[in-house]
Amino acid sequence: MMAFVTFCISREYENNTVFFGYQDYHIVNANATWMKAGPAYDMQTFDSADRPPSDLKITESPRSVKTGQATLWGAFELSYASSGPQLSDRSSVKMRIACLQFAPVVGDVDNNLNRADAVLQRADPDDLDSLDLLVVPEMAFSDSEKPFLEYAGSGISSLWARTLSLKHNCHVVVGYPEKVDVSHKWPTSPEYYNSAIIVNNEGETIGNYRKHFLYMIDETWALEGAGFGKEFIPGLGQTAMGICMDINPYKFEAPWHAFEFAFHVLEVRANLVILSMAWLTREDAGTFTSMPDEPDMETLAYWVQRMEPLIRAETTEEIIVVFCNRCGIEDETVYAGTSAVIGIKQGEVNVYGILGRCEKNLLIVDTDSKPLGKLVNQSETGKE
Repeated sequence: MMAFVTFCISREYENNTVFFGYQDYHIVNANATWMKAGPAYDMQTFDSADRPPSDLKITESPRSVKTGQATLWGAFELSYASSGPQLSDRSSVKMRIACLQFAPVVGDVDNNLNRADAVLQRADPDDLDSLDLLVVPEMAFSDSEKPFLEYAGSGISSLWARTLSLKHNCHVVVGYPEKVDVSHKWPTSPEYYNSAIIVNNEGETIGNYRKHFLYMIDETWALEGAGFGKEFIPGLGQTAMGICMDINPYKFEAPWHAFEFAFHVLEVRANLVILSMAWLTREDAGTFTSMPDEPDMETLAYWVQRMEPLIRAETTEEIIVVFCNRCGIEDETVYAGTSAVIGIKQGEVNVYGILGRCEKNLLIVDTDSKPLGKLVNQSETGKE
């Protein structure tokens, strides 16, 4: 069977809303190809009090087929959530969440800290002081080279997280390269991990997650963590933790439908999923950066597809999923940006906020506020 979904969202800039239209996807079997059957964007600006123009026409030609791990294809634009079905009620756990999206440079630790701080300094202090959770990308400040490896709780990443948590009275999650003190079991090999530290609003380290599914570059220096993360955090609830590759099939060898991480989320009954990421785009740098403020919808769609068991579970309580990605270009590596916060409940996907592919910015969302948009089924849209 083939399912059909439409994604619709808008982004507001002062008194205007940039209209991107609708995105339709056909969800098919595993190992299919991505086909963008319509324009990437057909952008118009109109007063935020108005609805999208009903006579908007799509004039761009279809894009070429791209082979990948995806299980869907379609054309996309973005539009008002209000133009679709009404949004469902949300769970009782209300959170104010921030994703710090920036472009760190490998090995440039001091300036990476400055880059992150510069993004925070542009934010409204009242917004920062009202946060419950701040998430930072994978390997945010450091590098996997030996001079930059950190002990859990005592490195520069942990110090930065503690400083921010105490300053703004919020929980902070930061990705970093971890080294383990193995002196007590010498002789043995060094132990390095791609990790994320969790610091509570009192500056205390309450968790240290080690990436379970390693990407190819991780395998050159890091060990696998023992399993996906789970942590009960007062004020946030039951949390599932992952880092980037964790949402993919193991080593890209496991079946697509194994959905290892997504089933972990259901198993631990998490209401909050935190994903610290350094996710790449498949597009070339020139094409990708030509639309810096627009999200990479192929990437977002893929992330959502990897959460399919959560959608099919039709949970009565909303599961909030935080995708905090980095942006920028390193040599020929292009990071996808597009940090987002979504909510999954009763088979629906609500989008609370999303950043552009190249935006160096702080995404702040309130899960008690109306989402920007939603993912809906064909039966709800009345389309054939």
